[in-house]
Amino acid sequence: MNKELDNEGIYLFWHSKMLIGWKLFKGKRCNTIVSTSKDGDILSNILDKWDYNIARGSSSKDGKVALDLLVTNLKMNKLAALTPDGPRGPALEMKSGALSLALKTGLPLIPVRIKYNKKKIFIKSWDKFELPFAFTKCEVTVGNKHYYKEILEAEELNIFKNGLKSEMN
Repeated sequence: MNKELDNEGIYLFWHSKMLIGWKLFKGKRCNTIVSTSKDGDILSNILDKWDYNIARGSSSKDGKVALDLLVTNLKMNKLAALTPDGPRGPALEMKSGALSLALKTGLPLIPVRIKYNKKKIFIKSWDKFELPFAFTKCEVTVGNKHYYKEILEAEELNIFKNGLKSEMN
């Protein structure tokens, strides 16, 4: 890892890289949102064992309730981890949930790039999920802090999102 993780911020990593992404925050009482799907149930059980504070919801179901709970939780522990292209994509495209969370909390968005030397790619999954092979090298690069302090117009918003995206790819 190129630098230490701060205890404050909204860390972002792609859904396809979530295996290592979630592991980075194990035991830190990190806040997150997990979908209410069956896959979300599995992930929620794992993250609960890893000491995460979990709000359940997604852009398609209970998203506002989950976002409000996450905002409340972030008042106590200012650390969150999110997959901004989840839970159904499109892959590697930044949705607005993380930006909304940054706007409501004042916390910075911090992109995380995760790369595996050797991996299996599940080409039939919407996100092309990547499973690193045992004992393979994993490179984690923590990006710069980006503050989203006001709602941007479409062109400026795309520039902002693309800046985050470029640090994650």
